Amino acid sequence: MINILLLALNTLKITFRKKSNIFVFIVIPIIITVISMAMYSNVGSGKTQIGILNKDKGMFSKDLIASIEKKEDFKVLMVEEKDIKDKVSTGKLDCAIVIPEDFSDNIYNNSFKELEIMSIKGEGSTIWIQNYINYYIKNLLDMSKASSGNKETLNKMYEGYKNSDLKLNVEKVEDKTQGKIVIMTSLGFLLMFIMIGTNTTSTLMLKERKNRTYYRICSAPVNIRNYILGNVLANLLIVIVQVSLVVLVAEKILKINTYVPFYMLIGILTVFGLVSIALGVLIVSVSNSTAQAGYMANLIITPTSMLGGCFWPVDIMPGPVKALADFMPQKWALDAISKIQYGGSLYDIRLNIAILFGFIAAFFLIAIYNMNHREKVRSFV
Repeated sequence: MINILLLALNTLKITFRKKSNIFVFIVIPIIITVISMAMYSNVGSGKTQIGILNKDKGMFSKDLIASIEKKEDFKVLMVEEKDIKDKVSTGKLDCAIVIPEDFSDNIYNNSFKELEIMSIKGEGSTIWIQNYINYYIKNLLDMSKASSGNKETLNKMYEGYKNSDLKLNVEKVEDKTQGKIVIMTSLGFLLMFIMIGTNTTSTLMLKERKNRTYYRICSAPVNIRNYILGNVLANLLIVIVQVSLVVLVAEKILKINTYVPFYMLIGILTVFGLVSIALGVLIVSVSNSTAQAGYMANLIITPTSMLGGCFWPVDIMPGPVKALADFMPQKWALDAISKIQYGGSLYDIRLNIAILFGFIAAFFLIAIYNMNHREKVRSFV
């Protein structure tokens, strides 16, 4: 154990011998992540921009649009069909609703299914308008069913429904959905920084093999497992400091609500840090030089971060691509955080944590096997 601690301290000493590495490993991730989180204060306060394309000329579609326009949290913009995709993809609209030309007829026939809602921001940005529309249409379909397909009867029932003296007590609640989306995106960037940092520190093993420092270390009573554990411990200390400072600055200083208890967020990020460390050691174990390790890291970290939901929600990805996300550790870490944000407990994320530890075990076992093999044949260049 003493040897492992000494190796970890030596790794930390070498890593932070350059003062600029403090900025690279600690300061930059904190600044970028916290600034991204700070955007929360500007998110959710404005109205949801909803574009509507109405192909139906009936009474029900016009009244549906009018009812949406009355809602304080929604801003309705009528759009042309040729402009919908462009305005949604560029963020000019939070979502777009397409009302089909047979909307009113399908209400009369009690055969309507659902409206098409387009968004690139995931379900979180459309859930409120979707629930409102579903509730509104359900009332219409219930009246249609009660009228047994008779249009005059339905029209009378609908007029009575619109002119009802029913009064509702309205209590405005804070919409936290957009804030949670921003927090998830910020934490996605933090996961990528963790992966970059742990990989950079792990490549120190390659440098020590290249300049033969590794073999001098191994002349002492140190085996390959102790050597790896020393590097892992050093990396883990860096990760813990990194994520703790990010969360402390965000929650305690800037008072940003991450919607996750402090200790649970630190725990999930630390487990993911172990995944990143294991991946870094694996990359080192199959690399012949620091340059090759760097190339491999670039080919792995950025694409897996994209597929794992670090840059955008997994929900908006096409089906086949979304299936690939299940093989990315980033997806399981972010999914665990999301479950806690929406009221989950440790029990609810047990599968996520188990899968992350599965990644850790697989990466470390492969890395140890590769490094033992290299030790036997002294194949490092």
